[in-house]
Amino acid sequence: MAVATTWRPVYTASTWSTLWAGMHDTMASRAPGVDAPPLTNAEAVAFIREWRDVSHSGSPLWFQFAAVAYGWNPQKRDTLTVNSKQAARWYPLVADLWQWARGIARELDERHDSQPPRIAVDRGTFTDPVFLGNVRARLMEDGATAAFKIPSGACRDTSSGKTRYPRAPCDKNGRGPLIGYKNGRAVYAPCDKPGDCESEYFDDPITVAIDRVSTLLLMVGAVWLFTRPTRRGRRN
Repeated sequence: MAVATTWRPVYTASTWSTLWAGMHDTMASRAPGVDAPPLTNAEAVAFIREWRDVSHSGSPLWFQFAAVAYGWNPQKRDTLTVNSKQAARWYPLVADLWQWARGIARELDERHDSQPPRIAVDRGTFTDPVFLGNVRARLMEDGATAAFKIPSGACRDTSSGKTRYPRAPCDKNGRGPLIGYKNGRAVYAPCDKPGDCESEYFDDPITVAIDRVSTLLLMVGAVWLFTRPTRRGRRN
């Protein structure tokens, strides 16, 4: 399942801070006049992965920022959802995410051994199994459960309660695709209206349930990151 993003494929600049500003401007151009322009979850995950990968310090909190894009909320739910609907939702921590990446950019500009400023955005990061595994592993290291809800491809018919495959969506007239004519009359395929068939998911079979993460983990960690006086390395 490929999820497109607004990001350009490659960003380069003379400094990392300038590169960061270029990515910010890409979003700002989509929403003029907004200080913290909206990001979809798919866009946020692509952004997070690239800035994590260029950071020398290990970019603390990257996995928590990413987990939020998959619907993780330690106060409400411990599962992470990977589907096109979740990918298209707005990312809830936009302002914090911009500041997190800005801190990485400043750190890289202060180093004399930093690589030339360049980021190649991977548009398929949201569904990349390697990245998903990294997110889950880091959450579990911090004491969080990390079960992914994976779409099975089937759905449950809300009228009969039976499991079946989704049909083509109905058009504005409540009809499915035209499949031919019989006795001079148009014949249309069965279709699904919104709510006719709810997607079914299966849990990641290798997830192990362990102690839940503190409900303040994300907020406390974010405050620590943005207020600490120095940027010391932490393992990735």
